[in-house]
Amino acid sequence: MAIARQIGYRLAEAGCLAYLGEAYGDLGSWDQGARYSREAIDIADAIGSAQLQSQTCRILARNQLLTGDLAAARQAIRAARDHDYPADRARLSLLSGIICLRPDQSAAAAEEFQASIAQAGQQLEHSSGDFAALDTKALALCGLALTTSPSEAAEACTVFRAARAITSADGIVRRTLALFDALAAADQGGILAGTRHAAEAADLSNDRGTAPRPH
Repeated sequence: MAIARQIGYRLAEAGCLAYLGEAYGDLGSWDQGARYSREAIDIADAIGSAQLQSQTCRILARNQLLTGDLAAARQAIRAARDHDYPADRARLSLLSGIICLRPDQSAAAAEEFQASIAQAGQQLEHSSGDFAALDTKALALCGLALTTSPSEAAEACTVFRAARAITSADGIVRRTLALFDALAAADQGGILAGTRHAAEAADLSNDRGTAPRPH
């Protein structure tokens, strides 16, 4: 970032700020992550980069969601969608679904989760090894299990295991679990019991599509 600032390369500067925002969010320093994200957004707006505008707003939305500031997260999602970037669609729909995950908005949440599953599926058609798309799809399936179709929890386990077969890197897993825990907070009936284990690590000894037993 220091080099980008020195040579006046604002696109790279915004990208570095966005990565810092995401990294601090992964460490649980969501407020600091949000500050970096806002700096990145200001530059992305100034240079008119739709991709960076979408990505930085998405990162900000995630940080705000995890701090519990749902109104601000919703606003950031709207801003990201105003700069439509196809690679962000599935994750934005997932975040929006989690925000709507309450009894009086269950229909809206289910609609967002279904959209996320379809959008992640489109990404996987082009790159079957896209573990981020697999994790997004699995999380959206968990959301759908909580809203309309409890049986989707088993499919979520299958998709999580496919993602972990590609990578079980600690940072990737923790990023996924942060959103899983935000979803699981609405699980009053134990629908997702055991599903977290499939998200944590590759466990290919289980029958395909069968949810692992809870810890």
